[in-house]
Formats: sequence, structure tokens, C-alpha cells
Amino acid sequence: MTPPPAELHLIIDTVGGDAIGYGYAWPSKVQRVVAGTLPDDAIMLHTHDADRYRGHFKCCAGERGVGLSFRRIPDMPAALQGFVARDGTIWEIVDVDP
Repeated sequence: MTPPPAELHLIIDTVGGDAIGYGYAWPSKVQRVVAGTLPDDAIMLHTHDADRYRGHFKCCAGERGVGLSFRRIPDMPAALQGFVARDGTIWEIVDVDP
């Protein structure tokens, strides 16, 4: 199945992930906005199901220079795989750079 089109592509650095009920929360610095627009310089990235992320975001070490593509979604899912921007926009991960 083809992933939905991405509207935002970021390169991020994460510090260690904190376990939450269904996965991990990763405090992350936005290193670069490759495509799209995001005024935030930091995000709280939420992940679960580590197999989906091409070897990234395994418990609990930080990472540098990870590329992620996102799409905007209208409503907060029960288990977000993405982040909420400061302006309230909800972004869901659609792809991870190899």
C-alpha cells in the first residue's frame, strides 16, 4: 500500500525516549525543515511499533539527523505516531528516511 502524500519533511535530533502507555515520547530538536513549513524548533515526537521506523526509535537512546515525512491529520488519534505543533496542528508520520 502506498503511504499518503507527505506535507512536511523534517530532519530531527532526539534525546532519549521516555516510555508512555503505548510507546515512547522523544523530545526532539528540529535540525532542518526540508519541505513544508514548521515554525517550531522543538517537538515531542510520539512513536510506537518500532519495526515501522526502519531501525530508528528503539528504546531509549537518542539519535541525530533522522529524516521524517509527515501529513496533517484533523483529529487526535488514541495512539499518535507523530507530534502536535505549537499551533495545534497534528502531524502523523508517513515515512522515515533509510
